[in-house]
Amino acid sequence: MEIYHYNYNLELILPEITKCFNYINIEKSPRKKILNMNKIFEFINSLLTFTENSKLIGVDNQMPLLNYIFIKAKPKGMYTNLEFMELYMGEKIKKIEGNNLAQLKSIRDFTFNLKSDNLQNVSNEEFEINCKILIHPVRIY
Repeated sequence: MEIYHYNYNLELILPEITKCFNYINIEKSPRKKILNMNKIFEFINSLLTFTENSKLIGVDNQMPLLNYIFIKAKPKGMYTNLEFMELYMGEKIKKIEGNNLAQLKSIRDFTFNLKSDNLQNVSNEEFEINCKILIHPVRIY
């Protein structure tokens, strides 16, 4: 899949990223799971490179977008898949793959542990309604 033909539009890239998340859940091979994880970050980096005028892209730029994409994609089984990939990589973990894995684990944990007390401008009722709509389908078992 050619990453650059999406014209850097998040709404066009989001279905492809969702497919990558689904492949992470479906694939049995840990190596293929890792390749799909890396592809997610290729999409994100290509989008950010275009919007940031080719500045160096860091974790501070990636995390908000990754958080949004994670909630919109509603990936299944991310807890076990990320742990499985980490066990597979073990001591041979590479810098890029380790960084990508750490970011996905952070987003997974943030999404799972999110409480209405963490948000200043959202009422408890509004938070609960939105969680049922967006976050509940993100099964992290």
